[in-house]
Amino acid sequence: MAEIRCEECNYKAFREDKAGVNRWYCKNPAAEFARSECEPTPMICRTKRHSKELTIKTSPKWCPFRRKHISNKEE
Repeated sequence: MAEIRCEECNYKAFREDKAGVNRWYCKNPAAEFARSECEPTPMICRTKRHSKELTIKTSPKWCPFRRKHISNKEE
């Protein structure tokens, strides 16, 4: 099975910030509170100033698809 990549995922969401540093978030319901109780929508990555480029190459450790992929490998 291939690596899970955020850039190919339908759950990613871009949020533009007035200060210039934009962020990508994960809107997957299974990822809610994946990082902490204070962050209901976990951040995937930040961009460079005024950029919309997704800077992560694969997916975060907390990604529900990645966890599913890892558990399937162990079986």
